[in-house]
Amino acid sequence: MNAVIFDFDGVILDSEPQHHESFRRLFEAHAVAFSETPDDFTGIGARDNIKRVYQNAGIDLAEEKLGALNLERDLLYLEVMAETGIRILPGAKELVMALKAQKIPIALASSTNAAVLEKILPQIGLSKSFDVVVGGDQVQNGKPAPDIFLLAAKKLGVVPTDCVVIEDSNAGVQAANAAGMKVVMVRNDRIAQQKQNADVFFDSMVGLNMEFLFSI
Repeated sequence: MNAVIFDFDGVILDSEPQHHESFRRLFEAHAVAFSETPDDFTGIGARDNIKRVYQNAGIDLAEEKLGALNLERDLLYLEVMAETGIRILPGAKELVMALKAQKIPIALASSTNAAVLEKILPQIGLSKSFDVVVGGDQVQNGKPAPDIFLLAAKKLGVVPTDCVVIEDSNAGVQAANAAGMKVVMVRNDRIAQQKQNADVFFDSMVGLNMEFLFSI
């Protein structure tokens, strides 16, 4: 293992409820019925989630409209985060800083759009911590496709098989598997998870350390 790639929501940030609330506000504002739970949204980019909800509601969505809704959803998410406060998960920052101190290449690869990541990272003291930051809007296909992890590895200058991914969602684990990377799944009590798809399963980021990552 030569590099570590972190997911963001549910791994670095405790933010799944805020994401779901932002989707709820978006669809309510546009009078679109939806029955999706947080499980249905987790690990998947906002654009893909919006598209799916509109399709399920039997509404044709033009590409231009989809882009506008995606931007609106990002603003709603930041609005919700401002209301609730931003909470970094225990152990996450410590692991990032330990890897950085040892000059291990580290990337952030999140389904969240890059502009949102750029606004949140400084607020949790991690704006300069990752060698590479890739947002969901920077790849053609979102998770569970491997695109985002493959792009992160390319930007880091490492081969995919030398990377370990830290994820909390089923879609993210599938994406890491498809990229040919090792994957550590961190428990997220808010979503249903499939332990068998990950190489290792951890209860929280607190128990995860650099020495263990190098032993996978």
